[in-house]
Amino acid sequence: MIVYFDTSALFKLFVLEAGSVEVNAVRRKAAMSATVLVTYAEVQAAFARRIREQPAIAPSLRLDQKDFVADWTNWGVIGMDQPLMRQAAHLADAFALRGYDSIQLAAAAYTQQQSQTTITFACFDERLNKAASLLGMTAVFL
Repeated sequence: MIVYFDTSALFKLFVLEAGSVEVNAVRRKAAMSATVLVTYAEVQAAFARRIREQPAIAPSLRLDQKDFVADWTNWGVIGMDQPLMRQAAHLADAFALRGYDSIQLAAAAYTQQQSQTTITFACFDERLNKAASLLGMTAVFL
């Protein structure tokens, strides 16, 4: 099973919060875990924000952040290029998505196209999950 993780799901793999147990269970079942390159920056930004907002647990969050960086090499990372951006722009219009959400969806669609199999889409955004479902993906948290 190929699982595509957007930022909302991927972050939960490294920081214990609502949905973390379920996301970890999905990743354990995956033969391949994929995401798009911009997810790296989004997850790092989420760590930085959480560290600023919760200084009492900053040391623990920094360890989680190091785990994320070390694990990054285990991911199938979709690069960002002009064709992907054009597809993202089309999907943003078609599904009324925000910019980075449309990039996530375009990368997931690319993963599905390249693998020629239905992929599992791990995400905690209802609109994005519905769009993935309409594109033939299995939205596991819909």
